[in-house]
Amino acid sequence: MSDQTSASNPADTRESWLAKMDRIGEDAGHFQTLGARHWAFFVDESPTLVVTFETVEDIRARPGQMPLGYDIAAAKGWSHLCLIAGGETFYRDARVYGYFDRLIDDAFFEDFDRVVFMGAGAQGYAAAAFSVAAPGCGVVAISPRATILPGIARWDTRSIGARRLDFTSRYGYAPDMIEGAARVWVL
Repeated sequence: MSDQTSASNPADTRESWLAKMDRIGEDAGHFQTLGARHWAFFVDESPTLVVTFETVEDIRARPGQMPLGYDIAAAKGWSHLCLIAGGETFYRDARVYGYFDRLIDDAFFEDFDRVVFMGAGAQGYAAAAFSVAAPGCGVVAISPRATILPGIARWDTRSIGARRLDFTSRYGYAPDMIEGAARVWVL
């Protein structure tokens, strides 16, 4: 459902959805805005953490408008961290890097006995790329992309608009970033 079609129902706007996520995050962990197009949603439940990368559009299209990772984690009683993107950003934003840097500095991932990063497509790329923040983690990447740098993936005509993003800086080339993972499943 787009924001245009939901505009007729003020209770179903992106802003009301963000406010709902903020309330849930405040009660159970945190919800942080990371610039104009990214958010971090965390629910602290157990020493097992599922880290998912999802889009606002996909989440809002789901029944209950909660991240898929939230439902998976809730069913098992696990903790959940969701990095949410407004569109196909590949999470290539200095504020997202800064968020992961803070998690590393705070030894956030060390508070968990088991950490698994998950994502599909552009989000599978992000799951692999940011897994470097939690050495020893697992990674489940569904149809991931290593990069969309034209010099490496010239043949890949998906996401042409995202080619202007910087894939050469921090957390850039996903295959290099998974070297510290204990297990990686690529589907």
